[in-house]
Amino acid sequence: MHAVAFMVLCAAAASAAADSVRIAGGSLATIDRYPSMASLTNTQNFVTWAQECGGSILNNRAILTAAHCTGPFVLDRQRVRIGSSFSQSGGTVFGVSRYIRHPSYGSSLMGSDIAILHLNGFITYNANTQPGRFAGPNFNVPLGASVWAAGWGISHNGGSVSEQLRHVQLWTVSQAQCRTHFGSMITDAMICVLGREFGQGTCSCDSGGPIFHNGVIVGVISFGGQVCGSDVIPSVNMNVSRYISWIQANA
Repeated sequence: MHAVAFMVLCAAAASAAADSVRIAGGSLATIDRYPSMASLTNTQNFVTWAQECGGSILNNRAILTAAHCTGPFVLDRQRVRIGSSFSQSGGTVFGVSRYIRHPSYGSSLMGSDIAILHLNGFITYNANTQPGRFAGPNFNVPLGASVWAAGWGISHNGGSVSEQLRHVQLWTVSQAQCRTHFGSMITDAMICVLGREFGQGTCSCDSGGPIFHNGVIVGVISFGGQVCGSDVIPSVNMNVSRYISWIQANA
C-alpha cells in the first residue's frame, strides 16, 4: 500500500511538504466563478493567520469541510473567509462557534472525513458569496467524468500556499484503481480523481474544499499520496451524495 497524506498540515509545509496539500498545477481563479468557496485559516499568536483548509458554504451560517481539518481545533484560533479570491484579504471573515464531525469519523482509517462548521454570525449573500449546489442522494458521477478542484493550497511539492484561489481540472477513476494504491481504506463513499499530466491535482491546505462536477459539489477533498499532482496515484474525496442526509440534518 502506498503511503497517504491528509491534504492539510499547511503550517508545516516548509519542513514537511510531502505531508501537506494546495491545488497543484492548474491556474488562478476568481471567487465569482466559485462563490461557495471558503478559506479556513488558523493562528498561533492572533497576529498572523495561516491557510489551513478549504470549505463550501452550506447556508447562511454553516460551512462544509473535512473532519480532519477540525483536529486539533481551538475555536478562538480559527476563522473563515468568504467572498474573496484571496485567503488573507477581502471578503467577509467569521469566527467559528462550534463544529460537528461525522459520527463515523475515526472509526475506520480515512472514512467519513467530513465536518460542519457553524459560524459566529450570518452570511449575507451577494455575487461573490453564495451557497453551493450539493449532490443529492441519487447523484452519480460517471467514471472518466471531468471534475474541478479549487483551493488555496500548495501548488507543487516543496512549494508554498497560494494567496489567490486556484483551480485544476481532474477526471474520476474507478475505486478498483484507487484500491491498487490505498487498499481497503477506499470505500463506496469516496470519489477518486486523477490528473492527466504529472503535477496536476490537489495538495496540502486544499483539504475540505470542494470537487465540482458540472457546477455541483460532489466531493470533499480528503487525502492523497505523498506526491502532490501524481498522474498515477489518485487523490481521494468524500462522496457528498453518500452523506447529504447527514449534512442537511446538521447544517
